[in-house]
Amino acid sequence: MASPRIVRIDGDTVVRPVKPWTATVHSLLRHLHDAGLPVPEPFGIDAGFERVRLVRGAAGQDCWPHQLETSSVASAGRLLRRLHDATQDWMPPADAVWAVPVEAPSDGVICHGDFQPANLAWRDGVAVGAFDWDDARPAPRISDIAYALEYLTPFETDSAELARRGFRGRPARRERIEAFLDGYGWDQPFDVVEAVATRQQRAIDEVVLHGEGGHEPAATWVAAGWPERWKAKLEVTRSLTDEVQPGTLSSVELRPLTHADAEAHCAGEDEQTVRWLTGGYGTVEGTRAYFDVLAGNAAAGRGKRGFGLWRDGRLAGYVDFDPDNADGLQPGDVNISYAVHPWARGSGVASEAVLAICQRLRDEDIGRRVAIRVEPENVASVRVAEKCGFRPAGSFTSSTDTHPDGTPVVLSLYLLDL
Repeated sequence: MASPRIVRIDGDTVVRPVKPWTATVHSLLRHLHDAGLPVPEPFGIDAGFERVRLVRGAAGQDCWPHQLETSSVASAGRLLRRLHDATQDWMPPADAVWAVPVEAPSDGVICHGDFQPANLAWRDGVAVGAFDWDDARPAPRISDIAYALEYLTPFETDSAELARRGFRGRPARRERIEAFLDGYGWDQPFDVVEAVATRQQRAIDEVVLHGEGGHEPAATWVAAGWPERWKAKLEVTRSLTDEVQPGTLSSVELRPLTHADAEAHCAGEDEQTVRWLTGGYGTVEGTRAYFDVLAGNAAAGRGKRGFGLWRDGRLAGYVDFDPDNADGLQPGDVNISYAVHPWARGSGVASEAVLAICQRLRDEDIGRRVAIRVEPENVASVRVAEKCGFRPAGSFTSSTDTHPDGTPVVLSLYLLDL
């Protein structure tokens, strides 16, 4: 009969009974920790117990308030991408033991195997660490992605369970999926529902495997018949197909900005807007004057033209195009700039806006190439450019943009043929 697996926290140290795969997991954790990743630092194995450093943050059942916003979901995607990438140059021990069967093809990465909100450390709505690596295994990236999406979408319809996790009403599931994939930087098409259902079945099979091997807590779950009950999750997942598949959500709408939009526009500015786009916070009066300039340019068919980004009846950001911007550009290049309000970040708004403005340029036969000029440190905008099919075209020292200390800004250039 299996004995309970007792976990003890002694200050900053987590102490747990050793498993056959513990040494392999410690080797992986040592590699990740030494590379600067936020995972438990392994202290060693002694007298049948493993000891690792506690990853500080809200976790377990305290995780749920931290994963409600799309920006929080995106942060989990970013964390998973960092972890996956960092495992690629780890060499498993020759006698490596895995808790579960290896998944092929592995894409050259080691998956966490149980990447869900309760196994992450959260601070102020941001995923800052990942622990409980017992189910790590060589596997394709999509295995962890699908597993994470089960919880972060979430693929759950029970109102009591959703309320327990902090949702007040129906979760914005498609937006949350987009947020996670954008955070991760995933740009390959796949059937989300089928991927999640397949991963759910694998997780059930793995619990049965652990249970039959006498490993807790799986042995208790199997004895209680939970794996059979969990199979109902697959039906719930597939019942959400129409809600989560692309094409079922309202898209971003581009509209000219008016004086009535100025307050909402200013309210959407934050440090990121100032850092990457405007250089300073705007006033309502100054914003209205700027909107007048944009309206005049639109009427004359020349110069910079800007639009508000609207999603579900709410102003979500701003985008403009400027065929007259020559900084680092060639004749026929049209520069585009955008900013997304904090509440809408990580939900695909930026990508939709970029694609929509590109289509408008095609429809109106303006320019021959679209340009995105971005500071290399602005990783989110670099990913948007890449996701929308822009190709890197080198970098240049701007003749117009400067840092607060007056030094010129070095910009990366991304181009897309119209």
